[in-house]
Amino acid sequence: MRTGFVRLGLAATLSTMLALASVSVADAANGPQKVWLTYFASATLPAGTWTPGTYWVNNYPNPDRPMYTLHESWTLPTPYTGDQLGPMAGPYVVDPAAPAYRGVALLRMNHIEAITSGTVVRPTCGKVTSLRPSQRTRIVVAMVGDSANPVTRKVWNQEMATTRITATLDAGAGVTVPLKSIKTEVAPPNVFTDLCRAAFLR
Repeated sequence: MRTGFVRLGLAATLSTMLALASVSVADAANGPQKVWLTYFASATLPAGTWTPGTYWVNNYPNPDRPMYTLHESWTLPTPYTGDQLGPMAGPYVVDPAAPAYRGVALLRMNHIEAITSGTVVRPTCGKVTSLRPSQRTRIVVAMVGDSANPVTRKVWNQEMATTRITATLDAGAGVTVPLKSIKTEVAPPNVFTDLCRAAFLR
C-alpha cells in the first residue's frame, strides 16, 4: 500500500514530500531502491513579471498576499489535488530600489534565492527578501522521496509522470504558467540545505 504526498512544514526547503511504502519484488528487479529528488521549474519569467508591492503568506496578523499559488495534482500513489501559496512567510518586497542579482532569482516554496556573490558559473547563493521588477525569476519546487521508503528509479519516474504542477502568478497579473520536470537525482544527505543549483540560475 502506498500513501500520498505529505506537505512539509515552514522549516523545510522543499515544497512537497512523497511518502512511499515498500515496493514489490518485481519492482526491485528494475534497479536499486534509492531516495529520489525531482525538480520542477517554470520557464524563466521575464523582467516586469512581478508588480511592485509587499507580499507575504501566513504573516499574522496580515492576510495572505502570495506572489504565486501552486496548483498540484497527481494520480499515483493515490490521487491528490491541492494548492499551496508561495513563497511562505515574508514579507517579500518588489521594488525598483531593491538589489539587482546576477542570473535568475529562484522563487522557492519557503524563500527567494539569488546569487549574492560569486559568478553565475560559481555562484554563492543566499536568501533574499526583495527583488527589482527588472529581475528575471524562475519558480522552482521539488519532490523528494521518503527516506524510510526508497524505491527504484522506474517506480519514481512512474510517480512523477502523473504529477502536474502549475503556478498562478498572483503578483503577476494572474497569469498561470506550467512547471515542468527538469532534473531527477539521488537525494543528497543535505537535501534540505543544498539549494544553490547553478544549472537553474542561468
